[in-house]
Amino acid sequence: MIPEGVPHAARAGLLEPDIMIEPLLWLASIASDGVTGRRLVASHWDPELPQAEAAKGATELASWAEP
Repeated sequence: MIPEGVPHAARAGLLEPDIMIEPLLWLASIASDGVTGRRLVASHWDPELPQAEAAKGATELASWAEP
């Protein structure tokens, strides 16, 4: 639920919760072992790709990580 008082414009920019399912399942699996210092952007996850490829396309270096 979105708290009362949140402007409509802010609500329009929110993602549907279902978009998080596949990335979260990947993060909870052994397939994500060793992934650290990365930011996952769920809206960039492509469910048509194998998990490893989808993860590669949906993660980027965290701002504090060394390249």
